[in-house]
Amino acid sequence: MANPDELKIFIPGFEFSLIAGIFVLVQAVALTFFIFGSTFFTEFLGPFLQTWVKYAVIIWLFGQYISGICMVVASLLIKHEDHSLAGSVMVLVVSLFGLFLAMGALVGPMLGIVGGILGLKEHQKVMHGVI
Repeated sequence: MANPDELKIFIPGFEFSLIAGIFVLVQAVALTFFIFGSTFFTEFLGPFLQTWVKYAVIIWLFGQYISGICMVVASLLIKHEDHSLAGSVMVLVVSLFGLFLAMGALVGPMLGIVGGILGLKEHQKVMHGVI
């Protein structure tokens, strides 16, 4: 059984990254319902939009779901000492991708960047034997 103090090592990076992933997923679900469930988009704007714009929106929403799931999985990796480096780097990469594509209302990727940096910081402390 692990010492309870060891379990709290990566909590800040884990929490920030998990909140970021959940934030991106919640926004993706809300945008999906807004875009495909509202009559404003489907009946009023839909006929005026070109086909490539419709496909771009679908691809963008798909990217939101994928990045949100990746952030949640990476935050779970940060929680484990053996995989904290991989999880932190994964959160940083996905957050930078999300920041570039304006996912999660830009709050999710910013929280992900903070969580990834905190995870890297805690990993460095463990590697140098400070903790």
